[in-house]
Amino acid sequence: MNCTLPARTLLGQSLVFLDLETTGMNATEERITEIGLVEVADGECVGSWSQLVNPGKSIPPFIQSLTGITNQMVRDAPSFEQLAPALYARLQGKILIAHNARFDYGFLKSEFERTGRSYRSRVLCTAKLSRKLFPEHRRHNLDSLIERYRLSCSARHRALGDAEVLWRFVQTIYAQLDAAQIEAAVHAQLGASDAPAGLSAEVLDAIPESPGAYLFYDANGAPLYVGSGHDLHARVRAHFAGRRTARDQRLARQVTRVEWIETAGALGAQLAESRLIRELRPRERAAAGRGEAQANEAEQASWPFKGAIGLRERAGESCEVHLFERWCYLGTAHSEAEIYEKLEVRSDPVYDPGICAILKRELAQRRRAVALIEFGAMSSLWYRSGAASVPG
Repeated sequence: MNCTLPARTLLGQSLVFLDLETTGMNATEERITEIGLVEVADGECVGSWSQLVNPGKSIPPFIQSLTGITNQMVRDAPSFEQLAPALYARLQGKILIAHNARFDYGFLKSEFERTGRSYRSRVLCTAKLSRKLFPEHRRHNLDSLIERYRLSCSARHRALGDAEVLWRFVQTIYAQLDAAQIEAAVHAQLGASDAPAGLSAEVLDAIPESPGAYLFYDANGAPLYVGSGHDLHARVRAHFAGRRTARDQRLARQVTRVEWIETAGALGAQLAESRLIRELRPRERAAAGRGEAQANEAEQASWPFKGAIGLRERAGESCEVHLFERWCYLGTAHSEAEIYEKLEVRSDPVYDPGICAILKRELAQRRRAVALIEFGAMSSLWYRSGAASVPG
């Protein structure tokens, strides 16, 4: 496809469409095995480059099968350290575009750090861009985009082949959609998101894109704010981007530390947020946690189950079981043994109106991602006997 983007658009700037093949998913432990990139300037492709990389470790058999890159192929390839000076110069000052870009960006940063270089870039994720522009579609992985838009791919799961697909995808959407619509979606990702004076950009970059709760602290270690979201990275950065509220402006002036708790899904994130608000009484959210934790007998009498229940929430390999009884939250377990332990020590559960509302809403929705487990009126002895069985 020969399509030139108008230079007035954000994507008419200096860009690098990039894809990496690696030995695994964890950027701190795994290494890059192949780099592929397509360079674009003022809407025109000005070059492409690919290179196998010796990762200094064995490539797992599954990944060899997926990518076709074997240990023998990379044995005589240069190391990342050897490639780093030229690659660093090639990437400087350009917008980095990748699919699920946090993965590729994280690996690049980790590899450059091992060579003593600090790499930072403006990053555009084509998966996020697709979800924003085409919310009617459920799937936005690279295979789905290739099929949906009939994009040619010279070598799937090879770095340059996948990088070329991303460039073709961007060309395609500019040919199909109004440029202003695309620019709004691009700006939502690349728009002004400034790190507060008390936080470094590296700290914000390190926040994962998983569901969870997050906490802001001031210079004295006092909790400022507790929030939650299905994407911690985007949710935290949203406080410091675009048209900020008066509260966000106060937070930007005062925050010096951010912490987070990753959860298996949205329910776990809401429960963690509610618990932290009650425990920490953050300055900006204290009002949300001031409700009295007194048992409402009429409310508790309306409990529709015979005993305790669990709501199992899964996300990939992560699994949590949130435990409740008579609208009281008993805790979150990550194993069958932990379930029994928490059910045995539930002698005086605390009734929290906020958590009760979260549970009622979840039970009414009955989302597919959350499974209900009814434990029934079991005795402590029954739990200890190991007779209970938690559905997998």
